[in-house]
Amino acid sequence: MSSVAARRYAKALIDLAASEGIVDRIEQNLGRTVRTIVADGKLKNFFFNPVYKSEDKRKLLDTIIKEMEISGLLKKFLILLIEKDRMPDLEAVHTEYVQLSNTLSNRAEAEVRTAVPLSEGAQEKLQAKLQALSGKNIYLKVQEDPALIGGIVTRIGSVVYDGSIRSQIMRLKDQIIKG
Repeated sequence: MSSVAARRYAKALIDLAASEGIVDRIEQNLGRTVRTIVADGKLKNFFFNPVYKSEDKRKLLDTIIKEMEISGLLKKFLILLIEKDRMPDLEAVHTEYVQLSNTLSNRAEAEVRTAVPLSEGAQEKLQAKLQALSGKNIYLKVQEDPALIGGIVTRIGSVVYDGSIRSQIMRLKDQIIKG
């Protein structure tokens, strides 16, 4: 599915969820549903393959959503995806929904790469500084990257804050080469 179509489906879902005041709950349950279906190769093949009948997909989906205790709006939405043969687009719809939800809630994900693990206290301080800098409620996604040598690289949306020793060495190298 093009990102335009995924965005349209996600926008429709978030508009309805917002009108019911359940944006976060739908986000969590949609994420759980995506992980459940995508993690199991057989389930993914069954739902994403157009060879299988919509009614068979719906029956299996009913079983899954009963086990996951999903009802109401999300259940209707997932059935709509099956009826419109859009289940292969489930992951893209989820990604778009999360982005729309973040915008609606003034949240942003900060992708943080560090050379060494950050303590919980350091993560809290970093999160507070990024929130002050961006004006958004920040949640961190931290991963180690020994190639940085030291320091930290943070990306919020399209903005990158590079405080790594590796980048400082590269800048110094460029300055020496340029004279």
